[in-house]
Amino acid sequence: MFACKKLTRVENTKKMKRFKRIICSDSCVNTIRELKELTFKKDPKTDEIYEDEFNIDPHTFSAMSYF
Repeated sequence: MFACKKLTRVENTKKMKRFKRIICSDSCVNTIRELKELTFKKDPKTDEIYEDEFNIDPHTFSAMSYF
């Protein structure tokens, strides 16, 4: 048994963005809702986008990074 390499949130995000398509069952309504609402956090004053932070706590996105 070997330990897996832990990636940073930015590395996990880049890994997920490489997928052309993510397929979810229609019965996974919370997963679909969360993925549709997920965006990078944005500074309201400067409109700067933080690529290592999200607008919500993305439990689904975090779980998907293990695949």
